[in-house]
Amino acid sequence: DEYGIQDIKNSLRMDGQGKYGLLARGDAEYFLRLPKEGYVDWVWDVAAGYLVLQEAGGTMTDVHGKSIDFSEIGIKRRAKLPDGVKGILGSCGGVFHEALVDTYRKVAHT
Repeated sequence: DEYGIQDIKNSLRMDGQGKYGLLARGDAEYFLRLPKEGYVDWVWDVAAGYLVLQEAGGTMTDVHGKSIDFSEIGIKRRAKLPDGVKGILGSCGGVFHEALVDTYRKVAHT
């Protein structure tokens, strides 16, 4: 297409922590978590996978490429991710993650 994005041929829809393990061990290249407008993920749906992925050398950010700040979570937040996190991108890291964020920006703003 006009952005140079090819059709996804081998995708798998997954819920739960398994997606982080697949990515961390190299069985996947990336994942997108794009919840419906207004939904905010619970910290326990993300934090353990974030740690596993980081330890394996991968990267997880919000859709804008910003690191997820778990310190903003507390009693007031009621264990929800910060309001600015509108979705999550995870990848094997490095330039691959930069390309994932850039592609998301292009596609999301069309």
